[in-house]
Amino acid sequence: MNQATQLEGLSGYQDTRDLLVTRYNRGHGRSIFVIALPLHLIPSHLPKPDPEQPFEGNRTVDLPHARKFAQYWMSREDWACPPILLDTNANLKFDVRFEAGGVQVGVLSLPHNSVGTLDILDGQHRILGWYLALEEIAADLKKAREQLVQSRRAEDPVAIQVWTDKTSELETLESRLRNEYVTMELVAGVTLQEHKQAFADITNNARGITKSKTVEFDSVSIINRVTRDICSSHELLDGRVDFERDRAVGKNENYVSARNVSDIVRHVALGIKGRMNPRREAAFSDDKLEKLTATYLDTLTESFPQLADLVEGDTTAEHLRKTSLLASPTILRVLAGVFHNVAVELVGDVPQLRDGGVDEVRDFFEKLAPHMDAPVLEGNPWMETGVFPEEGGMAPGSRSQELSGLTDTLTKWATGREAMPF
Repeated sequence: MNQATQLEGLSGYQDTRDLLVTRYNRGHGRSIFVIALPLHLIPSHLPKPDPEQPFEGNRTVDLPHARKFAQYWMSREDWACPPILLDTNANLKFDVRFEAGGVQVGVLSLPHNSVGTLDILDGQHRILGWYLALEEIAADLKKAREQLVQSRRAEDPVAIQVWTDKTSELETLESRLRNEYVTMELVAGVTLQEHKQAFADITNNARGITKSKTVEFDSVSIINRVTRDICSSHELLDGRVDFERDRAVGKNENYVSARNVSDIVRHVALGIKGRMNPRREAAFSDDKLEKLTATYLDTLTESFPQLADLVEGDTTAEHLRKTSLLASPTILRVLAGVFHNVAVELVGDVPQLRDGGVDEVRDFFEKLAPHMDAPVLEGNPWMETGVFPEEGGMAPGSRSQELSGLTDTLTKWATGREAMPF
Protein backbone atom coordinates (compact mmCIF):
# COMPACT_ATOMS: atom_id res chain seq x y z
CA MET A 1 0.00 0.00 0.00
CA ASN A 2 1.53 3.33 -1.07
CA GLN A 3 1.49 6.52 1.01
CA ALA A 4 -1.31 8.12 -1.03
CA THR A 5 -3.56 5.11 -0.44
CA GLN A 6 -2.88 5.26 3.29
CA LEU A 7 -3.91 8.92 3.42
CA GLU A 8 -7.24 8.28 1.69
CA GLY A 9 -8.70 6.91 4.95
CA LEU A 10 -8.29 10.15 6.94
CA SER A 11 -11.76 10.66 8.42
CA GLY A 12 -11.44 14.43 8.60
CA TYR A 13 -11.44 14.64 4.77
CA GLN A 14 -14.33 12.28 4.11
CA ASP A 15 -17.83 13.58 3.40
CA THR A 16 -19.55 10.82 5.39
CA ARG A 17 -19.33 9.09 8.75
CA ASP A 18 -19.55 5.30 8.55
CA LEU A 19 -21.35 3.38 11.28
CA LEU A 20 -21.97 -0.33 11.83
CA VAL A 21 -25.76 -0.76 11.92
CA THR A 22 -28.57 -3.27 11.65
CA ARG A 23 -31.39 -2.71 9.15
CA TYR A 24 -34.85 -4.19 8.86
CA ASN A 25 -38.13 -3.11 7.26
CA ARG A 26 -41.31 -1.89 8.91
CA GLY A 27 -44.49 -1.12 6.99
CA HIS A 28 -44.52 -0.11 3.29
CA GLY A 29 -40.93 -1.30 2.95
CA ARG A 30 -39.61 1.56 5.07
CA SER A 31 -36.07 0.95 6.32
CA ILE A 32 -35.29 1.06 10.05
CA PHE A 33 -31.62 1.43 10.98
CA VAL A 34 -30.61 0.43 14.52
CA ILE A 35 -27.43 2.15 15.67
CA ALA A 36 -25.40 1.85 18.87
CA LEU A 37 -23.89 5.31 19.25
CA PRO A 38 -21.18 6.13 21.82
CA LEU A 39 -22.35 9.02 23.97
CA HIS A 40 -19.39 11.27 23.17
CA LEU A 41 -20.47 11.34 19.50
CA ILE A 42 -23.93 12.75 20.23
CA PRO A 43 -22.90 16.40 19.56
CA SER A 44 -21.35 15.50 16.19
CA HIS A 45 -24.20 13.26 15.03
CA LEU A 46 -27.46 14.55 16.52
CA PRO A 47 -29.17 17.96 16.50
CA LYS A 48 -29.14 19.87 19.80
CA PRO A 49 -32.65 20.63 21.11
CA ASP A 50 -33.13 24.32 21.91
CA PRO A 51 -35.60 25.26 24.70
CA GLU A 52 -36.02 28.67 23.04
CA GLN A 53 -36.73 27.36 19.55
CA PRO A 54 -38.54 24.01 19.25
CA PHE A 55 -37.95 21.79 16.24
CA GLU A 56 -40.76 21.78 13.70
CA GLY A 57 -42.87 18.70 14.34
CA ASN A 58 -41.86 18.35 18.01
CA ARG A 59 -42.73 19.86 21.37
CA THR A 60 -40.69 22.49 23.21
CA VAL A 61 -37.91 20.84 25.21
CA ASP A 62 -37.92 21.49 28.98
CA LEU A 63 -34.45 22.56 30.14
CA PRO A 64 -34.84 21.57 33.84
CA HIS A 65 -36.01 18.11 32.77
CA ALA A 66 -32.98 17.74 30.49
CA ARG A 67 -30.67 18.86 33.33
CA LYS A 68 -32.33 16.32 35.61
CA PHE A 69 -31.57 13.57 33.10
CA ALA A 70 -27.95 14.75 32.84
CA GLN A 71 -27.57 14.50 36.63
CA TYR A 72 -29.28 11.10 36.58
CA TRP A 73 -26.79 9.76 34.00
CA MET A 74 -23.74 11.20 35.77
CA SER A 75 -24.79 9.72 39.12
CA ARG A 76 -25.90 6.28 37.90
CA GLU A 77 -23.65 3.79 36.14
CA ASP A 78 -26.67 1.47 35.93
CA TRP A 79 -28.70 4.06 34.03
CA ALA A 80 -31.50 2.94 31.75
CA CYS A 81 -33.40 4.59 28.93
CA PRO A 82 -35.38 3.55 25.85
CA PRO A 83 -33.96 3.96 22.34
CA ILE A 84 -33.83 7.40 20.77
CA LEU A 85 -36.08 7.62 17.70
CA LEU A 86 -34.94 9.62 14.68
CA ASP A 87 -35.98 10.04 11.08
CA THR A 88 -34.67 11.70 7.95
CA ASN A 89 -35.80 12.54 4.44
CA ALA A 90 -32.25 12.08 3.10
CA ASN A 91 -31.18 9.20 0.88
CA LEU A 92 -28.73 7.13 2.92
CA LYS A 93 -26.05 4.81 1.58
CA PHE A 94 -26.07 1.37 3.19
CA ASP A 95 -23.54 -1.33 2.35
CA VAL A 96 -24.90 -4.77 3.32
CA ARG A 97 -22.27 -7.11 4.78
CA PHE A 98 -24.46 -9.88 6.24
CA GLU A 99 -28.14 -10.86 6.05
CA ALA A 100 -30.31 -13.37 7.91
CA GLY A 101 -34.07 -13.67 8.27
CA GLY A 102 -34.85 -10.25 6.85
CA VAL A 103 -32.32 -8.50 9.08
CA GLN A 104 -29.25 -6.96 7.45
CA VAL A 105 -25.98 -5.96 9.09
CA GLY A 106 -23.77 -3.48 7.29
CA VAL A 107 -22.22 -0.03 7.12
CA LEU A 108 -24.40 3.08 7.04
CA SER A 109 -22.83 6.26 5.66
CA LEU A 110 -24.21 9.35 7.36
CA PRO A 111 -23.44 12.73 5.80
CA HIS A 112 -21.02 14.90 7.80
CA ASN A 113 -23.85 17.39 8.27
CA SER A 114 -26.07 14.76 9.91
CA VAL A 115 -26.82 17.24 12.73
CA GLY A 116 -28.85 19.16 10.16
CA THR A 117 -30.12 16.07 8.36
CA LEU A 118 -31.60 13.98 11.19
CA ASP A 119 -34.83 14.87 13.00
CA ILE A 120 -35.73 13.78 16.53
CA LEU A 121 -38.96 11.85 16.92
CA ASP A 122 -38.51 10.86 20.56
CA GLY A 123 -35.67 11.50 23.00
CA GLN A 124 -35.17 15.28 23.00
CA HIS A 125 -34.59 15.52 26.74
CA ARG A 126 -32.12 12.65 26.79
CA ILE A 127 -30.16 14.12 23.89
CA LEU A 128 -30.06 17.61 25.44
CA GLY A 129 -29.19 16.02 28.79
CA TRP A 130 -26.11 14.36 27.29
CA TYR A 131 -25.16 17.60 25.55
CA LEU A 132 -25.28 19.33 28.95
CA ALA A 133 -23.37 16.51 30.65
CA LEU A 134 -20.62 16.67 28.01
CA GLU A 135 -20.29 20.44 28.41
CA GLU A 136 -20.31 20.28 32.21
CA ILE A 137 -17.74 17.47 32.41
CA ALA A 138 -15.42 19.21 29.94
CA ALA A 139 -15.62 22.55 31.79
CA ASP A 140 -15.18 20.99 35.24
CA LEU A 141 -12.30 18.79 34.07
CA LYS A 142 -10.47 21.77 32.59
CA LYS A 143 -10.91 23.66 35.87
CA ALA A 144 -9.81 20.68 38.00
CA ARG A 145 -6.66 20.15 35.93
CA GLU A 146 -5.82 23.83 36.21
CA GLN A 147 -6.24 23.72 39.99
CA LEU A 148 -4.12 20.57 40.16
CA VAL A 149 -1.28 22.23 38.26
CA GLN A 150 -1.39 25.25 40.55
CA SER A 151 -1.54 23.05 43.67
CA ARG A 152 1.55 21.13 42.56
CA ARG A 153 3.44 24.34 41.91
CA ALA A 154 2.43 25.58 45.35
CA GLU A 155 3.46 22.20 46.84
CA ASP A 156 0.18 22.05 48.76
CA PRO A 157 -0.34 18.33 49.59
CA VAL A 158 -3.96 18.75 50.75
CA ALA A 159 -5.00 20.66 47.64
CA ILE A 160 -3.06 18.21 45.46
CA GLN A 161 -5.05 15.31 46.91
CA VAL A 162 -8.37 17.16 46.57
CA TRP A 163 -7.83 18.08 42.94
CA THR A 164 -6.28 14.72 42.07
CA ASP A 165 -9.42 13.01 43.35
CA LYS A 166 -11.67 15.49 41.53
CA THR A 167 -9.74 15.06 38.29
CA SER A 168 -9.93 11.28 38.59
CA GLU A 169 -13.69 11.45 39.21
CA LEU A 170 -14.24 13.62 36.13
CA GLU A 171 -11.94 11.51 33.96
CA THR A 172 -14.06 8.50 34.93
CA LEU A 173 -17.15 10.33 33.66
CA GLU A 174 -15.28 11.30 30.50
CA SER A 175 -14.34 7.64 30.00
CA ARG A 176 -17.97 6.63 30.43
CA LEU A 177 -18.91 9.00 27.61
CA ARG A 178 -16.54 7.12 25.32
CA ASN A 179 -17.43 3.61 26.45
CA GLU A 180 -21.20 3.77 27.01
CA TYR A 181 -23.71 3.65 24.18
CA VAL A 182 -27.28 4.64 23.47
CA THR A 183 -29.45 2.77 21.00
CA MET A 184 -30.95 4.81 18.16
CA GLU A 185 -33.62 3.83 15.66
CA LEU A 186 -33.42 5.83 12.46
CA VAL A 187 -36.29 5.75 9.96
CA ALA A 188 -35.29 6.69 6.43
CA GLY A 189 -37.36 8.37 3.71
CA VAL A 190 -39.74 10.33 5.96
CA THR A 191 -41.42 13.59 4.91
CA LEU A 192 -42.13 16.41 7.37
CA GLN A 193 -45.83 15.56 7.43
CA GLU A 194 -45.05 11.89 8.06
CA HIS A 195 -42.67 12.96 10.86
CA LYS A 196 -45.45 15.00 12.50
CA GLN A 197 -47.91 12.12 12.21
CA ALA A 198 -45.38 9.67 13.68
CA PHE A 199 -44.78 12.02 16.62
CA ALA A 200 -48.55 12.27 17.19
CA ASP A 201 -48.86 8.46 16.99
CA ILE A 202 -46.09 7.96 19.55
CA THR A 203 -47.69 10.47 21.92
CA ASN A 204 -51.22 9.12 21.52
CA ASN A 205 -50.22 5.48 21.97
CA ALA A 206 -47.90 6.02 24.93
CA ARG A 207 -49.33 5.05 28.30
CA GLY A 208 -47.49 6.83 31.04
CA ILE A 209 -46.73 5.07 34.31
CA THR A 210 -48.63 6.36 37.33
CA LYS A 211 -46.81 7.94 40.25
CA SER A 212 -48.08 5.10 42.42
CA LYS A 213 -46.51 2.50 40.14
CA THR A 214 -43.25 4.45 40.22
CA VAL A 215 -43.34 4.26 44.01
CA GLU A 216 -43.74 0.49 43.79
CA PHE A 217 -40.82 -0.02 41.39
CA ASP A 218 -38.30 2.73 42.22
CA SER A 219 -35.64 1.97 44.80
CA VAL A 220 -33.41 5.01 44.26
CA SER A 221 -35.63 7.60 45.96
CA ILE A 222 -35.65 7.37 49.76
CA ILE A 223 -39.23 8.69 49.75
CA ASN A 224 -40.34 5.80 47.56
CA ARG A 225 -38.44 3.20 49.58
CA VAL A 226 -39.90 4.43 52.86
CA THR A 227 -43.36 4.64 51.30
CA ARG A 228 -43.25 0.97 50.29
CA ASP A 229 -42.06 -0.07 53.73
CA ILE A 230 -44.59 1.99 55.67
CA CYS A 231 -47.42 0.76 53.43
CA SER A 232 -46.76 -2.81 54.53
CA SER A 233 -45.73 -2.17 58.13
CA HIS A 234 -48.31 0.25 59.50
CA GLU A 235 -51.75 -0.99 60.50
CA LEU A 236 -53.57 1.98 58.98
CA LEU A 237 -52.08 1.35 55.54
CA ASP A 238 -51.33 -2.37 55.35
CA GLY A 239 -53.60 -3.84 52.66
CA ARG A 240 -55.28 -0.47 52.05
CA VAL A 241 -52.95 1.20 49.52
CA ASP A 242 -53.51 1.28 45.75
CA PHE A 243 -50.21 0.85 43.88
CA GLU A 244 -51.83 1.03 40.44
CA ARG A 245 -53.83 4.27 40.51
CA ASP A 246 -52.86 7.70 41.75
CA ARG A 247 -56.30 8.28 43.31
CA ALA A 248 -58.37 5.98 45.48
CA VAL A 249 -61.96 7.09 44.89
CA GLY A 250 -65.50 5.81 44.79
CA LYS A 251 -65.85 2.13 45.60
CA ASN A 252 -62.11 1.49 45.63
CA GLU A 253 -61.47 -0.75 48.64
CA ASN A 254 -58.14 0.95 49.26
CA TYR A 255 -57.96 3.90 51.62
CA VAL A 256 -55.28 5.87 49.73
CA SER A 257 -52.89 5.51 46.81
CA ALA A 258 -49.14 4.96 47.00
CA ARG A 259 -48.73 8.43 45.53
CA ASN A 260 -50.74 9.88 48.44
CA VAL A 261 -48.54 8.07 50.95
CA SER A 262 -45.34 9.28 49.28
CA ASP A 263 -46.64 12.85 49.61
CA ILE A 264 -47.36 12.23 53.29
CA VAL A 265 -43.86 10.84 53.91
CA ARG A 266 -42.35 13.92 52.27
CA HIS A 267 -44.54 16.38 54.20
CA VAL A 268 -43.81 14.72 57.54
CA ALA A 269 -40.08 15.00 56.90
CA LEU A 270 -39.84 18.32 55.08
CA GLY A 271 -43.10 20.19 55.55
CA ILE A 272 -45.86 21.02 53.13
CA LYS A 273 -43.51 22.91 50.79
CA GLY A 274 -40.34 20.90 51.36
CA ARG A 275 -38.57 19.11 48.54
CA MET A 276 -36.05 16.29 48.51
CA ASN A 277 -32.65 16.91 46.93
CA PRO A 278 -29.48 14.83 46.44
CA ARG A 279 -27.88 16.15 49.63
CA ARG A 280 -30.91 15.18 51.71
CA GLU A 281 -31.15 11.82 49.94
CA ALA A 282 -27.62 11.09 51.13
CA ALA A 283 -28.13 12.41 54.66
CA PHE A 284 -31.51 10.88 55.50
CA SER A 285 -31.87 7.41 56.99
CA ASP A 286 -34.63 5.08 55.76
CA ASP A 287 -35.25 3.72 59.25
CA LYS A 288 -35.49 7.13 60.90
CA LEU A 289 -37.75 8.52 58.20
CA GLU A 290 -40.02 5.47 58.43
CA LYS A 291 -40.22 5.81 62.24
CA LEU A 292 -41.04 9.50 61.85
CA THR A 293 -43.86 8.71 59.42
CA ALA A 294 -45.11 5.86 61.61
CA THR A 295 -45.31 8.26 64.56
CA TYR A 296 -47.51 10.57 62.49
CA LEU A 297 -49.77 7.69 61.45
CA ASP A 298 -49.92 6.44 65.05
CA THR A 299 -50.96 9.91 66.17
CA LEU A 300 -53.70 9.97 63.53
CA THR A 301 -55.22 6.61 64.49
CA GLU A 302 -55.00 7.39 68.22
CA SER A 303 -56.65 10.81 67.81
CA PHE A 304 -59.39 10.21 65.22
CA PRO A 305 -61.95 7.50 66.11
CA GLN A 306 -62.93 7.16 62.44
CA LEU A 307 -59.44 5.93 61.57
CA ALA A 308 -59.34 3.62 64.57
CA ASP A 309 -62.59 2.11 63.23
CA LEU A 310 -60.97 1.64 59.83
CA VAL A 311 -58.04 -0.19 61.42
CA GLU A 312 -60.40 -2.41 63.41
CA GLY A 313 -62.55 -3.17 60.38
CA ASP A 314 -65.60 -1.39 61.82
CA THR A 315 -65.83 0.91 58.79
CA THR A 316 -64.62 0.95 55.20
CA ALA A 317 -62.70 3.37 53.03
CA GLU A 318 -65.78 3.74 50.82
CA HIS A 319 -67.91 4.72 53.83
CA LEU A 320 -65.29 7.24 55.00
CA ARG A 321 -65.36 8.92 51.59
CA LYS A 322 -69.07 9.59 52.09
CA THR A 323 -68.89 10.79 55.67
CA SER A 324 -65.48 12.17 56.69
CA LEU A 325 -62.84 14.66 55.66
CA LEU A 326 -60.30 12.07 56.79
CA ALA A 327 -60.90 10.23 53.52
CA SER A 328 -59.38 13.19 51.69
CA PRO A 329 -55.70 12.74 50.77
CA THR A 330 -55.43 16.54 50.81
CA ILE A 331 -56.51 16.63 54.47
CA LEU A 332 -54.05 13.85 55.32
CA ARG A 333 -51.28 15.83 53.62
CA VAL A 334 -52.26 19.01 55.46
CA LEU A 335 -52.27 17.18 58.80
CA ALA A 336 -48.84 15.77 57.92
CA GLY A 337 -47.67 19.34 57.29
CA VAL A 338 -49.07 20.42 60.67
CA PHE A 339 -47.32 17.45 62.32
CA HIS A 340 -44.04 18.57 60.78
CA ASN A 341 -44.51 22.20 61.83
CA VAL A 342 -45.33 21.34 65.44
CA ALA A 343 -43.54 18.07 66.20
CA VAL A 344 -40.51 17.97 63.90
CA GLU A 345 -37.33 20.00 63.84
CA LEU A 346 -34.47 19.94 61.36
CA VAL A 347 -31.08 19.33 62.90
CA GLY A 348 -28.38 19.75 60.28
CA ASP A 349 -31.25 19.64 57.76
CA VAL A 350 -32.17 16.16 59.03
CA PRO A 351 -35.67 15.80 60.56
CA GLN A 352 -36.16 14.53 64.09
CA LEU A 353 -38.93 14.70 66.68
CA ARG A 354 -39.04 17.75 68.92
CA ASP A 355 -39.44 17.14 72.67
CA GLY A 356 -43.12 17.32 73.54
CA GLY A 357 -44.12 17.94 69.93
CA VAL A 358 -46.03 14.70 69.39
CA ASP A 359 -48.14 15.25 72.52
CA GLU A 360 -48.94 18.76 71.32
CA VAL A 361 -50.06 17.46 67.94
CA ARG A 362 -52.09 14.65 69.50
CA ASP A 363 -53.89 17.15 71.74
CA PHE A 364 -54.76 19.28 68.71
CA PHE A 365 -55.89 16.32 66.59
CA GLU A 366 -58.17 15.15 69.40
CA LYS A 367 -59.77 18.60 69.55
CA LEU A 368 -60.22 18.52 65.78
CA ALA A 369 -61.67 14.98 65.69
CA PRO A 370 -65.36 15.88 66.37
CA HIS A 371 -65.32 18.34 63.47
CA MET A 372 -64.25 16.11 60.58
CA ASP A 373 -67.70 15.25 59.23
CA ALA A 374 -68.36 15.68 55.54
CA PRO A 375 -69.80 17.11 53.38
CA VAL A 376 -68.90 20.64 54.52
CA LEU A 377 -72.04 22.78 54.46
CA GLU A 378 -72.64 26.53 54.68
CA GLY A 379 -72.04 27.78 58.20
CA ASN A 380 -69.43 25.14 58.93
CA PRO A 381 -66.25 26.85 60.20
CA TRP A 382 -64.25 24.89 57.63
CA MET A 383 -65.79 27.16 54.98
CA GLU A 384 -64.10 30.14 56.62
CA THR A 385 -60.67 28.77 55.70
CA GLY A 386 -61.41 29.72 52.09
CA VAL A 387 -60.05 26.50 50.61
CA PHE A 388 -63.27 24.54 50.22
CA PRO A 389 -64.43 25.28 46.68
CA GLU A 390 -68.15 25.08 47.30
CA GLU A 391 -70.81 24.16 49.83
CA GLY A 392 -71.12 20.41 50.14
CA GLY A 393 -67.47 19.79 49.40
CA MET A 394 -65.90 16.56 50.58
CA ALA A 395 -62.34 17.93 50.52
CA PRO A 396 -60.44 21.20 50.31
CA GLY A 397 -58.73 22.34 47.13
CA SER A 398 -55.37 20.69 46.48
CA ARG A 399 -53.47 23.42 44.67
CA SER A 400 -50.16 24.29 46.28
CA GLN A 401 -51.36 27.63 47.66
CA GLU A 402 -54.43 25.96 49.13
CA LEU A 403 -52.33 23.20 50.70
CA SER A 404 -49.87 25.63 52.25
CA GLY A 405 -52.62 28.07 53.30
CA LEU A 406 -54.67 25.44 55.12
CA THR A 407 -51.53 24.00 56.72
CA ASP A 408 -50.58 27.44 58.03
CA THR A 409 -54.09 27.98 59.38
CA LEU A 410 -54.20 24.64 61.20
CA THR A 411 -50.70 25.17 62.55
CA LYS A 412 -51.89 28.45 64.11
CA TRP A 413 -54.83 26.60 65.67
CA ALA A 414 -52.52 23.90 66.99
CA THR A 415 -50.05 26.34 68.53
CA GLY A 416 -52.67 28.72 69.94
CA ARG A 417 -51.72 31.64 67.70
CA GLU A 418 -55.30 31.63 66.49
CA ALA A 419 -58.38 30.31 68.27
CA MET A 420 -60.08 27.29 66.71
CA PRO A 421 -63.38 28.45 65.18
CA PHE A 422 -65.29 25.33 66.25
